[in-house]
Amino acid sequence: MSNKFNISFLVFSFVIPIIIGLFLRFEDLTFWEKNKDKFYLKDGRPILTSVDGYYFARYGNEYLKGSYKADETDPLRFVPDNILKLEDDNYDIKVKYPDPIPLESWLAANLSKVFNQPIENIALWLTPILAVLVVIPLVLIFRNIFDLYLTGFLGALTTVVSFAYLSRTSIARFDTDSLNLFFPFAIVLFFLKILEEKKEKAKYIYSIIAGIFLYLYYWWYDHPDLVVLLLIIYVVVLLISKFNNLSKSDFISLALIVLFTNPLVIIKGLIPLTKRIISFSVYAPSSDYPYPSVASSISELQKYDFFRLAELTIGNEILFLLGIFGTILFFVKFWRKALLLVPLFLIGLMAFKDGYRFTMYLAPFIGIGLGFILDLLLEFIREGKRNLIRVFLIPLLTVLILFVNLESIIHKTKPKIPRALAEEFILLKDLTPKDSWIWTWWDFGYPIQFFSERGTYFDGSTQGTPKLYYVAKSFITNSPEEAYNIIMGISSVGVEKLEYLREKKKEPVDKIVSDVKNGKFIKDLKNSVYLLFTEDQFGKLYWIYYFGSWDFKEKAGKHRRIKFLKGCKNETLTVLSCLNGLVKLDLKNGLIVAKKINPHSKKVEGTKVIKIKFIASKVGNDYRIINKHDKGLVFELVSTKNGRAFFLLMDEETFNSIFNQMFVLRNYDKKYFELVRDNFPTAVLYRVKNIKEVNSK
Repeated sequence: MSNKFNISFLVFSFVIPIIIGLFLRFEDLTFWEKNKDKFYLKDGRPILTSVDGYYFARYGNEYLKGSYKADETDPLRFVPDNILKLEDDNYDIKVKYPDPIPLESWLAANLSKVFNQPIENIALWLTPILAVLVVIPLVLIFRNIFDLYLTGFLGALTTVVSFAYLSRTSIARFDTDSLNLFFPFAIVLFFLKILEEKKEKAKYIYSIIAGIFLYLYYWWYDHPDLVVLLLIIYVVVLLISKFNNLSKSDFISLALIVLFTNPLVIIKGLIPLTKRIISFSVYAPSSDYPYPSVASSISELQKYDFFRLAELTIGNEILFLLGIFGTILFFVKFWRKALLLVPLFLIGLMAFKDGYRFTMYLAPFIGIGLGFILDLLLEFIREGKRNLIRVFLIPLLTVLILFVNLESIIHKTKPKIPRALAEEFILLKDLTPKDSWIWTWWDFGYPIQFFSERGTYFDGSTQGTPKLYYVAKSFITNSPEEAYNIIMGISSVGVEKLEYLREKKKEPVDKIVSDVKNGKFIKDLKNSVYLLFTEDQFGKLYWIYYFGSWDFKEKAGKHRRIKFLKGCKNETLTVLSCLNGLVKLDLKNGLIVAKKINPHSKKVEGTKVIKIKFIASKVGNDYRIINKHDKGLVFELVSTKNGRAFFLLMDEETFNSIFNQMFVLRNYDKKYFELVRDNFPTAVLYRVKNIKEVNSK
């Protein structure tokens, strides 16, 4: 009877989290079908819910076509640096095709071939299926190794239901997060099996499997330092457990793990692991990097307070605290073997310091801690009644976890890119020559490479370079000539040359920046360069302006925004009421009357009157400026070809920026730029003229 119960309980511990995890993810397909015209392209391909997904999708497509060239420079990424040659190889910045091809790309490409479906269609269902596999090692670790019934079940259920994990493993997500919990927990499982196994043959089999999983983890995530960390912790646990009783089989087992992990992977991971350790120590060297860092603007790296972390992992602050407490109790009681899980717990705790991306690592341990507390309490109950209580607790705990995670249940994942914008990226193939380069903001670098097969200057893994500053500066400068010089200067020499001058030749960064702005580095290019503005950049202007206005002495920039006034209606011919009456614009007298709202009570507490310095009107080809006062904000009225009207507020500095002039108003200097496509507000594309064209005028 006991054996039958154990098997039945184990099956339910697997089945319930897996079914719920799959349902929560695939239930979104109904929502997608209702919004097919928004979430799918015309040919039926879904738009991915992760921008990084297009990185893996492109490599998968190229693998299918036979054009993937492992360890060679990628012609579509980090242009022009990938094709430049410098006399000093230390400053030769190249972005290469990964070697081997990312496992996710390889897997999706082969599934695409088997099912005769585009990679995006494979990605629609692949990520959710892979995501729930984490249930298997989580349940087995705590049931088979630690003889804990509810700990593994709650750890697995909390993981697949938590918003932190759900939002990163949704349909069409196509990112490495889908197996980034499965692999480390599976590796820990096999390490624990090796430690407790007494039969040599079985121990060696587990060792081989552990080594294979370590290699697959590296192939999947490309972080050899994490592979080395897990291996080091295993060696530490091995020494603690058997220091005086190490046998020949233990050394053979360790050798098998290393062999099947691939010693080259371990060697490769030692350097980045050492750097990580140093960066967390008091001996970490201070950075003298003069350019702004992109980290401050990336949402994944933003810190959350305690309450939000609780919502993301378990949905309840009390359960969150109990989970942390229970996990600590688990580590105390089983400290020798549990030491193998400590690195994963510490990664989860990094969510308190380094942001959202680590939160999904914390979610399993909240469930583990809660389950462990219950398992401890059950030890005080007579053995004959324990199984009955466990059976009773399974549905009760399932309902509880679902109830406190309502955010996950009601969440509906959406594509990361609007369909209209994805179609603009596809259109770039027809609007630009094959070897063209697209000068635009980094966020959509991967999708542009995927859809248009055109090169971009930086993307989601190369944004931490000086290009961040130079692209931002070209957007916010008020000088078309300066914008041109920056674009063509970087296109001519890349940032390789600039970093070579700064680090090797010791030229001051102020001089380098000045030389770029003055056009010193511009050369005649064979490749065509295009400047692309897209609708998402309105929301990102806050940070674009910050990076572009960077003061190299003060190590800071300034933020600017363009404010959209929504829901504007004419009260009279010269008075607009916007934002549900909260803002009124008296265009005749050039005044803005805004109601002050108390952020706590949400009640109106008076009004504020702001002057309009001038009104800029862009209706079709008719562009005019109407002056009102000697100071104040700028009000823009912009009408599109299909008759949509946009009402915008900004300061005069932002009004004069290239971003506003060329994107919003399509007011540009024909000496330097040629308008290629005007589809405002979705996208506006310019060709940047080559130096011969400019000099001939």
